[in-house]
Amino acid sequence: MAFTTGAAILEDEAATLTTVVSSGASLVTDAVGTGTQTTLSSLAAFTSLFITFQSAVTTVSGASIPVYRRDLNGGGSFDVEAPSTDNKQVYVGSFIVPVGVSINTDVKLKLSAVPIDGDCTFYIGNLIEQSINSGWTLQSDAKTYNAAA
Repeated sequence: MAFTTGAAILEDEAATLTTVVSSGASLVTDAVGTGTQTTLSSLAAFTSLFITFQSAVTTVSGASIPVYRRDLNGGGSFDVEAPSTDNKQVYVGSFIVPVGVSINTDVKLKLSAVPIDGDCTFYIGNLIEQSINSGWTLQSDAKTYNAAA
């Protein structure tokens, strides 16, 4: 595949994944998890998100983990309200959880092309019908545009 001169391509912004949320606490059904937040500061337009978690029971059909973004430092100082069970403003996508994953087995999923807009933090919801065990992590791989030669 050839790129036209001046065409924009997406590249990894960093060589390693950035942990944007980690949690030492479990996340009950229908809750929104905050965990330990790390602000993603990026000029990138998109990121891929990676989640690692374990379920308290075998996963069922229709299970998902929605992801919400909280924008920070708009205009230098404006922070949007943090997502919560009653405030799910900036939904950016969902991880679809495979059916039949055994209890206490690592589940690793990827969500591609998540839009970002400057500084932000991420939150996950729990729609898998059971608790997500403590120790879950959400990581980011921001993508920047780079002009092809």
